[in-house]
Amino acid sequence: MKRLWILSLIVLFISSELYTQERELKVKVYKTWVTTIDGAKIKGYLHSADAEGIMVNPGKDLLSQDLIAIESQEISKIKVRRKGQVLIGAVAGFAVGATVGILLNESDDSSSGWDLTPDYWDAIAVGSTAAIGTGLGALAATGRRSFDINGSLETYAAQLPLLQKYSYLVE
Repeated sequence: MKRLWILSLIVLFISSELYTQERELKVKVYKTWVTTIDGAKIKGYLHSADAEGIMVNPGKDLLSQDLIAIESQEISKIKVRRKGQVLIGAVAGFAVGATVGILLNESDDSSSGWDLTPDYWDAIAVGSTAAIGTGLGALAATGRRSFDINGSLETYAAQLPLLQKYSYLVE
């Protein structure tokens, strides 16, 4: 049980340290799902947005020039979600679930101090709460921001500043 507690703390500190390191230029990349007026669905990453329409990068290489241009009057709906958000939610859920499992198991012990003998039921209980926390964290992070355009130029123009915030083209 002590090893699991120490391992959880190490994972928590390493993940927070990696997350807080400074980077020269951090560009937020958003996955994009576009539905056109005729019902076609286009998936990729939101490259840029301007008054004429949006550019979607369908590949994983963000430096690729194989972009799909979609005119604003052809857009029915746009959904965006930050790339990697589900993984971040799953890691956070795991950390919370493991911590809750450890705290619940420690409160059940009538003896004081750490028991160095392995107790498999405690490990199963902590693993179960960690798994539940991982699932709930990933589920909570699957939310997408949705823009209903329906081919309207006025609606698109009103949503354009937000769409430009979600694009990864840095100008």
